Amino acid sequence: DIVQWTLNRIAEVSRQHNAVPVFVALDEVTDTPAGDVKAVKFANSAGMLVFNLFDLWNGRDKPSLRLGSWDSHPNAEGYKIVAERLAELIDQHRAELRLGPRQLSE
Repeated sequence: DIVQWTLNRIAEVSRQHNAVPVFVALDEVTDTPAGDVKAVKFANSAGMLVFNLFDLWNGRDKPSLRLGSWDSHPNAEGYKIVAERLAELIDQHRAELRLGPRQLSE
């Protein structure tokens, strides 16, 4: 109940400030979660744009993308993969995010 209320409130306040509410679903460098993740369903029901990155680590050498054997958070290379995927998703959803046309840099 608390997570659902919180995501609804974040979406509401975002819209009040003329911002697009976005939910980034990202886990540590692990396998894709089995089954549905409630937070993703709550974000969808709140009307947030959901960027689901839970499958980001599939088919990759997970140990080489972790901080260490003691910590499953992404290391610098792992975060580079996250950033590249987020950049792709932002570009794919430019209209929903109310971004102007992509500017080609020289």
